[in-house]
Amino acid sequence: MKPFQRASFEGKFCLIAGKHAKKLTVLSGRKFVLDSKRIRHYKVVMEKKLNRQYLYVVICACGLVASSLGIGANILGVFFSPLAESLQVGIADVSLSATLYTLFMAISAAMAVGLLKKTDIKPVTIVSTVFQVLTYVASAMSRSILMINILSAIRGFMAGLAGFVVATFILNNWFNRNNALVTGIAMCFSGISGALVSPALSSVIARYGCAHGFLFLAILTLLCNLPAILLPFSIEPGRLNAVAYGDRSVGGQQEADKHEFTILTIVLIVLTASLSAFATAFPQHFLNYAASINVVSAGTLMVSCCLLVNSLGKLLMGVLISRIGLQKSIGLYGFAVLSGILMLRFMRQPGLLVVAAMLLGLSYSLTTIALVSLTRSCFGPENYGKFYPRISLANTVTYALCTTLIGVIFDRSGSYDLALYIMAGTDVLVLATGMYLSRRG
Repeated sequence: MKPFQRASFEGKFCLIAGKHAKKLTVLSGRKFVLDSKRIRHYKVVMEKKLNRQYLYVVICACGLVASSLGIGANILGVFFSPLAESLQVGIADVSLSATLYTLFMAISAAMAVGLLKKTDIKPVTIVSTVFQVLTYVASAMSRSILMINILSAIRGFMAGLAGFVVATFILNNWFNRNNALVTGIAMCFSGISGALVSPALSSVIARYGCAHGFLFLAILTLLCNLPAILLPFSIEPGRLNAVAYGDRSVGGQQEADKHEFTILTIVLIVLTASLSAFATAFPQHFLNYAASINVVSAGTLMVSCCLLVNSLGKLLMGVLISRIGLQKSIGLYGFAVLSGILMLRFMRQPGLLVVAAMLLGLSYSLTTIALVSLTRSCFGPENYGKFYPRISLANTVTYALCTTLIGVIFDRSGSYDLALYIMAGTDVLVLATGMYLSRRG
């Protein structure tokens, strides 16, 4: 056990070891004494148990992020063109399903933290998974865009109850040290799952149709959520008789730093969350964008590479925040995203478009890892559960609206140029507000 964990670990250990000694005294009929050898043995056992529990928490969080973001949201763009053609509707009509999914996921995520404090994550995850799977199956049988949109809204609401916002809240409770790193590890699975599933889903749709594509996602969602259903997992360490990693508490009492913040801080972080969503909405349109500039062959590769960088970028940002700080990390990522946007606007070579898509994939890190770290920095870990769901709501609602807005811009103008100019402007503003907040925090 590392030194920074020792205080809280010792208090928990003494409680458990004392109870165990009393139990053995009753069973054996003679007094059981905890000598130094037995104490060392119990400490080793408890340390191994805690380390295993930390691993379980990260694995479960990765699964929840993968199902709610990677599968539920990030690859819905694969359905846009084939579903629009089969149902004889516009791209904007189909993209509304992604809008409704993310919008209702944000609404339920804002309520989920309060709900989980009254119950726990396992029953909520089971109900959420069942509804998500059933709505995918119902979408496969539907031939109406209206019904598909309604089912997307229901699926989004249920996904938000056990989705990425809940996963980051749980990681905030379980990891007081290296929080940015473990959050990066968990959030990168939204991109890993998307990068792996996107080409497979495209093949399934091309060969068997959209109905089989929905069934394919139903199976993957169930598999991703199984760890949170089967493994020992809770929203906070105390419910499993454990302590948070890096806990500075003594005798179970957490030492909380007081964080002072103003209305301006709240306004700026909500503004940053909202503006940063525009860049993450555009990859949903990569396939249609590639077709609109007559580079159809690059579309699928752009989606896969973007989602792959989405994953690696989140992991890298978690490491960078620990090494060079939050402000410099936001600056590096913001300039990289701006470069990708400009390349998408002015470049037409397939190879350069793939590079641009990869740079744009870094925008997901700004809306997840950077926002999580900004929330902890500005409001403190003790206020994270209060503020982050609302900040995430602002981000997700804007993302949902932007996904449809980009589709409307294309349907009206026949081009994505205006959307790219708006996206460049919002990225500059995110750079300014993000770096200002990280310096104040």
